[in-house]
Amino acid sequence: MKRSEIAISASLVPIDYLVVILAGIVAYFIRFWQPVQQIRPAVFALSFDSYLALLWGIAFIWVIGFAMAGLYSMRSNRRPIDEVYKIILGSSTSIAILMFIFFFSRNLFDSRFIILAGWVFSIIFIIIGRGLIRFLQHFLYNFNIGVHRIIVLGNGQIANEA
Repeated sequence: MKRSEIAISASLVPIDYLVVILAGIVAYFIRFWQPVQQIRPAVFALSFDSYLALLWGIAFIWVIGFAMAGLYSMRSNRRPIDEVYKIILGSSTSIAILMFIFFFSRNLFDSRFIILAGWVFSIIFIIIGRGLIRFLQHFLYNFNIGVHRIIVLGNGQIANEA
């Protein structure tokens, strides 16, 4: 495995963590956005600071869910559709773990909308983030960074095409 592949694989964990936090922040601000408030006003007082403190731990649960789904394996020849499937699986596993924690802690979260919107936005933002990382990786191939060099021996038709 090349150093560039290891660097990209290692960067996925903190990038995913920050993207999940971004998804949670977007979900929070959409909940308190004026057009959404006109449809269904928020009847709870959830300060952004207390929500953000909770969000740091929730994002950690998301990373654990992604690890359980196999998103941090070092395989580099993964198809994009398989990665999307694992992102949805990891996010759904994480939301199930989160609901399990809320259920047994007897501490109900104030907004179901924020939970569901955070789940949807995390899936969308992680797919976009992973797509950008994949684009960056393929862009670096143009400069021979991360490219696997091979030698083809022979003089048949297959050797000439390679």
